[in-house]
Amino acid sequence: MQAARGTAFHRKLVRTLANGALAYEEVEIANNEGF
Repeated sequence: MQAARGTAFHRKLVRTLANGALAYEEVEIANNEGF
């Protein structure tokens, strides 16, 4: 049980980090375009 719960938490953490990286990338692109 503990391992399964840990995996679910890890997946959520990875997804959150990935979404944050994508959002940061979009902001960087917008800044580079002088938006």
